[in-house]
Amino acid sequence: MWPHTREKTKEKHSIISNTDYELNFYKELYYKEGERKSSLDSSVYMPLALILALSVSACLLLSYYDFTANLVLMLYFIFFYTVSAILLAISIYKVLVLYNNLHGGHAYRFLPFPSELHQYHEELISYYEGYQNGKEKANEEFQAYLKQRFIDTTDHNSMVNDDRALTLYGAKKYIILCFLMLSLAVGMHGINYFAKAENRPNISRIF
Repeated sequence: MWPHTREKTKEKHSIISNTDYELNFYKELYYKEGERKSSLDSSVYMPLALILALSVSACLLLSYYDFTANLVLMLYFIFFYTVSAILLAISIYKVLVLYNNLHGGHAYRFLPFPSELHQYHEELISYYEGYQNGKEKANEEFQAYLKQRFIDTTDHNSMVNDDRALTLYGAKKYIILCFLMLSLAVGMHGINYFAKAENRPNISRIF
């Protein structure tokens, strides 16, 4: 083999190797975003459980509060309870957006079906059939097509996952704030209960 032929062969193998490396690299990124999607899908259950617990607690608290007692405590209670209810509603909305794609912004993209990819590859082979090294050119173009699809799809899915992660963070933040406001409302209920108990007449003294 002549020296210049060896150089061309070496260069050709280097191009193929680089192409394979890039394709595998973008393919790994594509699968990583798929794993992030699955993780975000499963992470919705904890916020849902917390929201359910807060909702039940809020309903019980409202049913047990005595609105006929101290007026100032009642106003504080209404304020904290109302704020907690608003925060709880925002948390529910964010969880629905996270899980049910409520506003349509979480639509993922995927690669074409294998049968479609196979058909496109066969069409490329048929197109380059009359060219020199036609099959190699068809394979190179097919790999370039796959690489671009991996890039475009992964870019979109990465943005969707980032948006969903931010929505999950917002849901957790509002759940924590709701818990704090509801705790203050519980505090008002406790003060109101003990204040009313102190003002209750002592029956033993009457008799």
